Amino acid sequence: MQNTLNDLVGPIPIRLNPRMTTRHPPGTELRWPDSVPTLIDPERRVLLRAHRPADVPRVVEMCTDPEFVRWTTTPHPYRIADATSFINDFVPNEVDTGRSMIWAIEAIDTASAAAGGTAQFCGSVEIRLQDDGRGEIAFGLHPDARAQGLLRRAGRLALDWAFDVAGLQAVVWRAKVGNWGSRHAAAALGFRFEGVRRAEMNQRGELVDSWTATVLADDPRTSVAPPRQPTLHRDGVVLRPFQDRDVPRIVEACADPISQYWLAALPRDYSVEHAKGFVELGREGAAIFDQWIWCITTAGDPDAGPASDGRAAEPANQLGDQRFKGLVPDECLGAISIRGLADGSEAGELGYWTHPAARGRGLTSAAARVLADFALGETARTEVDTAGGNTEQTAAGVAEGMPDADPLLRSLMIRVAIGNPASQAVARRTGARLIGCFPQTEQLGDGTWTDLLAYTRVRGTG
Repeated sequence: MQNTLNDLVGPIPIRLNPRMTTRHPPGTELRWPDSVPTLIDPERRVLLRAHRPADVPRVVEMCTDPEFVRWTTTPHPYRIADATSFINDFVPNEVDTGRSMIWAIEAIDTASAAAGGTAQFCGSVEIRLQDDGRGEIAFGLHPDARAQGLLRRAGRLALDWAFDVAGLQAVVWRAKVGNWGSRHAAAALGFRFEGVRRAEMNQRGELVDSWTATVLADDPRTSVAPPRQPTLHRDGVVLRPFQDRDVPRIVEACADPISQYWLAALPRDYSVEHAKGFVELGREGAAIFDQWIWCITTAGDPDAGPASDGRAAEPANQLGDQRFKGLVPDECLGAISIRGLADGSEAGELGYWTHPAARGRGLTSAAARVLADFALGETARTEVDTAGGNTEQTAAGVAEGMPDADPLLRSLMIRVAIGNPASQAVARRTGARLIGCFPQTEQLGDGTWTDLLAYTRVRGTG
């Protein structure tokens, strides 16, 4: 069996869709590795092929990667003998008994092909076959092949084979709860998220919760992923999604007595586990396009020294704004969110809290103005980083997957306790106007109840 890129398309290709070819007609009685059809999408520059012994070193690298170990059920520790057995014993047996179809993933490299070279192993994708017309997809990538869209392209080929050749009616995806990389890939492949199954997955002897999603044969094979939450920049203020490294600063902010007083919903014994849950809440909200939660940060103070992880500070702006004095770059200074993104009303609600180190600097007010302008499509030259790593200067705010100059919302509401003048000032500085009061609707940290003031900003009035 030839393995160079020059010889991947065989003499009798079967075209399953306008982009995909396979070397072997369905129903041909072959033994592994010839029983694995080579699937090629030249336009998207990806191919699926049978595994081969030369893949062993990179299979070991993939299966010993800490992130791979964290999220999969692969044995650990994983050795050369395990990879050799996987390729020489497990894969041939699964394929030739009809239980699964398992491919190695390669990215098509034109230069390598022209030189007669052999592309390297980038990962694996499997369709597990069941007798009732259902199947299950499983996939994984080598660390150096991630974040390039390769899994989405490979998964599309595997699903086309599952539906168009194997005749499956439904394919299920499962992943350990928290495996956001896999969940984003599944959504991009058209899998509809269905929920959490508790203690459903056995991960090396421990039962863990799993996510599940399904795509049907007659579903559109297009992405159902929501717009990706962007990172916003303006005048030294940076709003980005929360990350795991922010947990200690979240604990400091939410365990602070002032936060505990004004935000009665916060647990009284706020802990690291609560902060981790808050980060996951933001990721879940973004995944279902219910809410976006940003971490308020800055570009930093050039005199503040490096951040805790060693990153150097950068100038906040050309004027040496005193708001940034003593701050390190990208350190969590608060949270700000928009809820109500997907309910169809185009009316959202803005909320925020501030880390003690950032209070009195006007940073939360600046962040709230940046976000309100972006959400309503009225920003004055806000920089928007999309998931693709591009930075755009835009007058309306553009996120990946959203039409240019298309605002998120028509109006924004901010509700503030009547006795909290600092929070009221933030609301006013967004350009919102006081429209009324909700009597005795907010409980405070000491158990008493207070009135909520309602501020609203409508597109075109800010």
